[in-house]
Amino acid sequence: MHNRRGTKTLIARELSAAQPKFPKGEDDFYDVSFRVKSDALYSLLKLLRHCERCGSIGHSFQIVIDPDNSEYRKTVGFDGDGSDRIEDIQVGGKPLPKDFDK
Repeated sequence: MHNRRGTKTLIARELSAAQPKFPKGEDDFYDVSFRVKSDALYSLLKLLRHCERCGSIGHSFQIVIDPDNSEYRKTVGFDGDGSDRIEDIQVGGKPLPKDFDK
């Protein structure tokens, strides 16, 4: 599927646990959708916004989920030189305000 900008929309069931190889979109960006309960929305948006900010300033970092529980601990690298950049965040088709969670 393609959106209005010609970038590809990925369907979650097409993803695998291994590092997937996706064909690059025309502008090297993909639109990704999440369906979350309202209780999870704010926390997820805070995480994504923080990654968006950090990924645009030029340093790499690790995202650690549940560091105190070895059964659920997950570490994901994020290359902050712009290659792992998040272009924008939208909720319900509307851009998340730039001052969200400052």
